[in-house]
Amino acid sequence: MRERNRSAEAVVSDVQGEVEGRAPVEPKWSDRTLDDVLVEFERVRTLSASATQITFRDLSRLRLNANSNATIQRMRSDPLTGGEVTKVSLANGDFYALLNQLSNKSTFEIDVPGVETTTNSANFWIKNDDSGARFVNCDAEDLEIERNGEPITVGENEGVVLSDATTAQTEALTSPLPQAPGVGDLAKRFNAMISQLAERLELMKFVSCGTMSAIQKADQDGMHRGGERRRVSVIFTDIRGYTEFSECVPPKVVIEALNQYFVVQTDIVEDHGGDFDKFMGDAIVAVFEDKDMEARAVSCSVGIAEAMVGLLEKYPDYDLHVGIGGASGEVVMDATGAWERMDFTVLGSTVNLSARLCSKADPGQVLLD
Repeated sequence: MRERNRSAEAVVSDVQGEVEGRAPVEPKWSDRTLDDVLVEFERVRTLSASATQITFRDLSRLRLNANSNATIQRMRSDPLTGGEVTKVSLANGDFYALLNQLSNKSTFEIDVPGVETTTNSANFWIKNDDSGARFVNCDAEDLEIERNGEPITVGENEGVVLSDATTAQTEALTSPLPQAPGVGDLAKRFNAMISQLAERLELMKFVSCGTMSAIQKADQDGMHRGGERRRVSVIFTDIRGYTEFSECVPPKVVIEALNQYFVVQTDIVEDHGGDFDKFMGDAIVAVFEDKDMEARAVSCSVGIAEAMVGLLEKYPDYDLHVGIGGASGEVVMDATGAWERMDFTVLGSTVNLSARLCSKADPGQVLLD
């Protein structure tokens, strides 16, 4: 199977003073506040006497001090292994990094203009200004830097200054302490914030992008139910033979097989700009909106069918196949259910037609309206 690699998100976990951000789709800078979600290629800057902390999915943290400008160049997540690949570019200013080294599946890269940095260090400080770039390693593990093909190793409690023409390495190069929130119950606040962030990132795995978008648009009174009509393309996929398979293999194998099939399908749906409405047992419902939605839904369906052939070749003993149905048309999109438990979903004849086509499709077949 091909590498699973999807864009991830980070969260603004602390704000002191004025902090601004600019996502790829935004025409200008706008304010960033506590708990705002940051996406790949987003730029973040702090103004005078301000600071912010960015917390990534693996709980690694960067703290930008005043008058700093950084770009999240790459932020990718492997849903199967749990690994994170993150790359941050510092245009100017300084930040303090405290990385999560509990998992060897995560990779974190830092760069400043002309300097590439890969690190085993979990605790370091970087500054970049007109006089050059400064690096300070506060961890027992090395900080590895490369400039113009020249490797530079910065050990524990060591620093290096890189100017346009020279490299000066010292045994002691102090870094300023990161600008922190006010004193008092800081430790309790920080621990509570990390706990809440971890819970939030875990919960995000259980809802669709449409649900997250609806929650983010809700006001202080919560989500308002009323529904809206939209034209979308909907596809259903269903694993054939899974019920019989689940009755004759150990429970662990049942879940492992289902997850393998779901991971491949979810990757393909996201590659085609689709969103998951829900998982239903061994079936998936995906929704496509906006430009070229029909073409993307068709291409996605064919891609899933082809990928399932590869899985069947890899796991012939499973003898699992997938039938796919799809249709385009008007749906009602809204949150349904009780106030205590709601589901943001799509309803209507287009959804029903897609489900019926899926039920009629032979194993390995795609039926489209």
